[in-house]
Amino acid sequence: MLPVEFKPQDYEVVRPNLEALRAVLEPLELRTAMNNMQRYYEQMVPTQEQTEQEERKEEPILTSDTEDFGELFASAEEQSSKPVPPTAPNYNTIVLKDEALSAFLSRAEQSKKLYLYALTIGADNIQKDIPALAFMLEEGDDVYYLPLNGETASNVYQLQAHCNKSEIMLIAHDLKTQLLALRAYGWMPECAYEDTMIAHYLLMPDMGHSIEALSQHYLSMSLMGFDELIAPQKASRLSVAQIDAERLKDYVTSRVIATRELHACLIAKLEEQKQLHLLRELEMPLMPILMRMELEGVRLDEVELSRQDKLFPRADV
Repeated sequence: MLPVEFKPQDYEVVRPNLEALRAVLEPLELRTAMNNMQRYYEQMVPTQEQTEQEERKEEPILTSDTEDFGELFASAEEQSSKPVPPTAPNYNTIVLKDEALSAFLSRAEQSKKLYLYALTIGADNIQKDIPALAFMLEEGDDVYYLPLNGETASNVYQLQAHCNKSEIMLIAHDLKTQLLALRAYGWMPECAYEDTMIAHYLLMPDMGHSIEALSQHYLSMSLMGFDELIAPQKASRLSVAQIDAERLKDYVTSRVIATRELHACLIAKLEEQKQLHLLRELEMPLMPILMRMELEGVRLDEVELSRQDKLFPRADV
C-alpha cells in the first residue's frame, strides 16, 4: 500500500475570496450565480470576525422585567440593522384641467424629465382602456393627475405636442405597454425614453420586475394592488366606470411617485456597475422598433420558408 498523507483541515469548507470571484463572474453576466454563492457563504460559512463576535457574545439574562417585551430590549446593533422606511414627502396632487394644464405645460418646458404612469386595462396588448394618467417633473413634489374621459382626452394630444417640441426625456415603468395604449389617443411622442423596468432587468435579469415588487424592495413602499383598486369587482367582469374615483387617483399617483424614486435609484446602480450605456445606447433605441413591429406585424416570406422546410429535414422529436 502507498502511504497517503491526509489532513482533515484541507477538506473543510472555507470562504473563498468573494470580491475576486465577483470580478471574474460579473463580466460574464453570471450575477445570479455570484449572488447565490455569496448568500450561501454568508449563511453557512461565517467570517473570522463573525466567529470571534459569536464567541464573545453572552447570553442575555431574562428577568420578569424584560422577558415579555421582545424587541423593545434588542441591542443597539440589532436595532440599527433593521430597515427603516424612508420618510415620504407631502406630495401635492393637481388635477390637469383648464388653467392647471397650461401651468403644467409651462413648468414642463423647464424640466428635462417627465415621469409618466398610465393605468392600462384590457387583455389586448394594443387596444387597452386608460382610465387615468399621472405625471411628475424632475423638480418639486407636485403630482399631476389626468382622469381620461370624453372631455379630457384632447389634453393628451397637447402633452404629445409638448414632448415633440422640447428636449425632454419620458420615463415610465413598462413604458412600451403604456405608449402602445396611448396611441389610441393619438399620442406617440418623439423624444428620448427611459424605462425603469428595463433598467432593473439589466441589473437583475432573473428577478421579477413589477413596480410593486421593486417599490417594496428598493423604496420600502407598499403600493395598492389591482384587486384592491377594482374591489368589489372582479377582473373578469370589470367596468372601468365603476372604479372608485379616489382609489383610482391614489393608485395612479402613487405609481408615478414610485417611478421617479425608482428611476433615481436604478440609474445610480447602472452607473455604478458601468451598464448605463446598455440602457441608453442599446435597449432604449430598440423600443420604437419593437413598438412598430407589434403594431404592424412582421412580413414572412412564405416561399423562402417553404424552400427551407424542404432543405432542412425535421428532426424526430
